[in-house]
Amino acid sequence: DQRLLFLAVFFQLATTFIGASRWRVLLSYFNDPGPTMLFCAKHYWIGLATGYLTPGTIGMDIYRVAVIGRHFRNYVMNIAAIVGHCIRATAMK
Repeated sequence: DQRLLFLAVFFQLATTFIGASRWRVLLSYFNDPGPTMLFCAKHYWIGLATGYLTPGTIGMDIYRVAVIGRHFRNYVMNIAAIVGHCIRATAMK
């Protein structure tokens, strides 16, 4: 049914947009000025693809640390942000 396909695509895009938005808010707290939404969405998609090729979400987390550290030249604060995000996400499950 085409309606189900449309819903699947819509929810995938919506979930990705929400994840990228959440990542942008988190990064904006640690970096001034924060990243653009386009930057976050692009690298969130790439991170998702990387995460599919590695066990767990470690691929996505390593990719995010590398991209954000290179972009903002601040690895320590961004590693702390991503690790804190992972711990919080795990605690909420």
